[in-house]
Amino acid sequence: MSQQTQGLFSYSLIVFDNDACRSPEPVVKEFLGMGPELVYEVEPVQNLSLARNRCLTHATGDYVAIIDDDEYADSRWLLSLYTTQPGFRAAVLNFHYDEYGSRQVPPDHPHEPV
Repeated sequence: MSQQTQGLFSYSLIVFDNDACRSPEPVVKEFLGMGPELVYEVEPVQNLSLARNRCLTHATGDYVAIIDDDEYADSRWLLSLYTTQPGFRAAVLNFHYDEYGSRQVPPDHPHEPV
């Protein structure tokens, strides 16, 4: 859960559980107080769009980064997003990860991974 920021930004986490049984809740509670602000919410209707939209209504920062429970983000994921965005003035950034968690940048991409 630890993300490198190099002091450039702060972040908080909003976990939106899309499981009405709340099965991930015990794991999320283990992380409370261990790092950045952490909010746990449940979207009882299993629908990815509903969960992401509810997440967006709770977001308070200038940027929003969304990752699903079956994806892996290394410790520089947020830093990579933050430092890449200004070069493109992008409203949306998307990085692809391989099965080992290494970020894959398309060959024609002008920036190397951070």
